[in-house]
Amino acid sequence: MPELKNSIRPEAIVVIRNIKGLHARASAKFVKCAACYTANITTGGALKGTPSSCAESQ
Repeated sequence: MPELKNSIRPEAIVVIRNIKGLHARASAKFVKCAACYTANITTGGALKGTPSSCAESQ
């Protein structure tokens, strides 16, 4: 698991262990929760060829 950087801002790394990733309902809840915060969010797959995505919530 990657280490967190020294920062005054809260930071978290979440690992989804299901090889299929998040299903639609869980993904929607994640987006709804993230929208409540000012945040920079990066998601991506650990598998080769899986694209990553970045988003800013305001």
